[in-house]
Amino acid sequence: MPSILSPEFIQIASKQLVGLFVSVWIRRDLYRHVRAVDVSTVSCGIMGYFGNKGSVSVSLSLYETNFCFICSHLKSGDRSSDILRRNSDVDSILRRTRFNRTKRLAALNLPKTILGHDRIIWFGDLNYRITLPSKDLKSLVFKKDWTNLLEKDQLLNELGNGGVLEGWIEGPICFPPTYKFLPHSDVYVLMHHPHPQTAAQKRAPAWCDRILWYGKGLKQLQYTSNSNLQQSDHRPVSAIFVAEVEFTMTKSPLIQDGYLNSNQFPAIWRQII
Repeated sequence: MPSILSPEFIQIASKQLVGLFVSVWIRRDLYRHVRAVDVSTVSCGIMGYFGNKGSVSVSLSLYETNFCFICSHLKSGDRSSDILRRNSDVDSILRRTRFNRTKRLAALNLPKTILGHDRIIWFGDLNYRITLPSKDLKSLVFKKDWTNLLEKDQLLNELGNGGVLEGWIEGPICFPPTYKFLPHSDVYVLMHHPHPQTAAQKRAPAWCDRILWYGKGLKQLQYTSNSNLQQSDHRPVSAIFVAEVEFTMTKSPLIQDGYLNSNQFPAIWRQII
């Protein structure tokens, strides 16, 4: 990772939970304004407590704005009951994620839960599938008719029905399904097997890998997948956001260091990151 990022960035948190890994980096010039970094994990695997499914969440404060980044792997499966299991994972992660706040930080009134943060981004293998018969699904995939395929996307339906994901937002999807591919190829497994026999061969294409956000002050500039990374049966997704950051004018380091007159401040504070 250090060889990928420029020297202008510094790592402030990293954590692994079985197959989950999250790493948070920040511009070096902003590092001194970061505080209260904490990590929380939730296991949602076998019996609800094994780490093969679950989440890793990172909480931090930049100036006076609280950020939370959630990396998760939800339950898999194409059955209708599996949607409920994934929703249950979401509910469990939101309820069970807790950030430790020391007495030294008590006066800062920092959030202890995910939804207590100002800016929240949730990403990973959320595992939601397409609710369509295999024949119809294969026809749409063959025609690359992503618009009609997305109409049957389980996650988009959950985002709009007022359930456990109420209030969460996803940007427009303008890329093909990210799962399930033959390794080292751009061929979907289901399309490779005209008459699938095993469960693995029957895995239907879906947008399993997603990025959501919650709260005001976030604007998504880009949302895409990378078709060139073919080592896995998934295709990774990425997004670029602009985030508003708040701080008290008199405490602004730009003002204290003489770089900015307080009268200029309101016009540029939104452009910090």
